[in-house]
Amino acid sequence: IADAVDAAPSSKVIFLPNNRNILAAAEQATAVTSKTVTVVPTASIPEGIGALLEFVQTLSLADNAESMTEAISKVRCGEVCSAVRSVKLDGVEAAEGQIIGLLDKKMVVSGDDAGAVLVDLLRAAITPESELVTLYWGGPMGEEEAELAAESVSDRFGHVEVELLPGGQPHYHFIVSIE
Repeated sequence: IADAVDAAPSSKVIFLPNNRNILAAAEQATAVTSKTVTVVPTASIPEGIGALLEFVQTLSLADNAESMTEAISKVRCGEVCSAVRSVKLDGVEAAEGQIIGLLDKKMVVSGDDAGAVLVDLLRAAITPESELVTLYWGGPMGEEEAELAAESVSDRFGHVEVELLPGGQPHYHFIVSIE
C-alpha cells in the first residue's frame, strides 16, 4: 500500500481501501510514506464509488476527506453470489451452489434465481428515501440476463432510478449500490 501511495503523482493522497480487511494496513501505510495521506474508510466498492463522486479537485484534502467520509453513510451495499458451501447465517439458510443475497455483509435471502434474489435483496434495502440503485453485473451473469434483472427491479421499485453497468467481478452476479 505504501508503495502505491509513493507511486502516486501527487504529494497529497486520499486512499479508499474498499475493504474492511485492508483498512488497518492502509492506516499503517500512512506512517511510512513521506506523502500526506488521508484514509477514507470505505468498506466496499459501492462505498468507494459514492465517496469518489464527492471529490472536488478545488477543495482541500481535509474538506474532501470529510465530504467523502460523509457520503459513505448514504450508501448501502448489496451482493448477489453463489454459496460456496451449505450455510445458515443471520437466520437464512442456503445450500451449496444456491444464490445468496447479502446486504451490508449480512445474508438476507437465498434462492435459485439470481434475478429473484436481487429483487428480494432490494426489498430489504430500498426505503422511501432511496433514489438510486446501481447494479454492477459480472461473474456468471450474462449481459442479457442482467438487463432482464434490471428491468424487473425498475418495474418493482418505480420510485428509484436503476443503472446497470458491467462490473467485471469474477464471482458475484451483482454488486449493488443503494443510495
